[in-house]
Amino acid sequence: MEFGGLELDYITLSASYEGDTIPLTRSEWIILECLRRHFGEVVTRQELLYAISGTTVPIKTRTIDVHISSLRRKIYGLGPFALLGVYGKGYRLSKRTKEKNS
Repeated sequence: MEFGGLELDYITLSASYEGDTIPLTRSEWIILECLRRHFGEVVTRQELLYAISGTTVPIKTRTIDVHISSLRRKIYGLGPFALLGVYGKGYRLSKRTKEKNS
């Protein structure tokens, strides 16, 4: 599945951008794929936790936030997309907006 130059391989659970492999953990891959499927929509931490572990038990840890932070570092600047936090709700993968020069 190709998305903005980012390719997600559903067989090997790997990702690449313009032919370069992006090393992802299983959890990072699942989060990225879930956010891609819901492009532009907010996905809650609970939904991401369920995607990773299959459990709906409420979490009190920052597990999802840690995975998101790592994922952001790995995909920062790649492609026309951004991984955004939506305060109090979750995360959203959306089109990156161009920054204005001052």
